This record gives sequence, structure tokens and C-alpha cells, in this order.
Amino acid sequence: CSSDLYTVIGAFTMVFGLIGQFIRLKAYLSQILLATVCGIIIGPYVANIVDPAVWDPDMSVFLEFSRLTLVIQIMTSAIDLPTTYVLQKWQSLFVLLFPVLGASWMITAGLTYALLPLSFLEALLIGACLTSTDPVLSLSVIKGEFSEKHVPSHLRRIMTAESGINDGAAFPFVFLPLLLLTHSRHTHSFSTLRSEER
Repeated sequence: CSSDLYTVIGAFTMVFGLIGQFIRLKAYLSQILLATVCGIIIGPYVANIVDPAVWDPDMSVFLEFSRLTLVIQIMTSAIDLPTTYVLQKWQSLFVLLFPVLGASWMITAGLTYALLPLSFLEALLIGACLTSTDPVLSLSVIKGEFSEKHVPSHLRRIMTAESGINDGAAFPFVFLPLLLLTHSRHTHSFSTLRSEER
């Protein structure tokens, strides 16, 4: 099953790499949107060609492919920027990476807490995961003929730098609620065990 999964993902990546750019330039559709639609079609709810729960129960293959994709995109973003760009624009990046990222985290967590039946710590964790700008998703704004015509170059560069850096900058926002959740569960388990012993 694992080898079949590698084959399907490799074949999809090759075909999508050949036709994805053409579709995006002609139809002005994001490659991420196209990949998502293709995933839904070949997934268990439509064609049932790929069922992650059967082929990769612990999601290790998908996790490694996701990590590989993210690392390649972050490296590409770093290569695209001028050598001293981060040092020249450190003030703008600082504002985007801390006050703006923190405010976005709290707003997203607040909406999650208000709309879903979750604890506040769980809402903070989901907010941290959703807040940071994904360098893969931002490609539709940063790259391509449409963005080069309609999006100023200084905006594209600052978005490239911010999306590449904030994956690391968002780690404290993710690990703080995760640590508090883990600690509270361990504390609850320990207190339950102590009460049962008494």
C-alpha cells in the first residue's frame, strides 16, 4: 500500500506540474485550489481512488510529503529575495511577524472559541495553526503573470519574506497552548489517580 501511495502521489505531482501552470495562467485559478479539487475527486468521498485511512493509517507518508513541499517552498522564497532584503526591511517584517501575527492569532482563536464547542486553549492552538501565512498558499498572489502585472513588486517581496519567516515565528504561538493543554491533562490525570488511591 505504501508503494502504491508513493506512485499515485508521484504521478499526480508530475502531471500537475506539466498542466498546472498552463491552467493557472489561462483560467486564473490557484494551483492550490486545483490540487484541492483533484484531491477531493480522487479521495474516499468521490472516486475512492486514494483512501488515506487505508493506505497510510498513521499519515506518515502524507506528513513527510507535506514537510518536503514546505521546505522546498521556503527555500525557494529565500532564494528569490535579494541578499540583504531581510536586514533592510527588518522593521516592516518585525511589525508583520509579531504585533500583526499576534493580533491575528487572538482574533482567529476568539472566532474559533465562539463558533466551535472547544476549550479556549484548543481554540488558541487552532488559531495558531491558521494564523501564519503559508508560503505555498501565497504563491497565487506572489508568482505568475497576473500578480506581476497587478501586484507591486515591493508587496510581493514583503509577502514572500513574511510567509517564509513566519512558519518559524509561529512556533511559540503553537507550542504555548499545546504545552498548557498537555500540562493540564497530565495534572488532571495525576489528581484523578491520587484521588482514586485515597
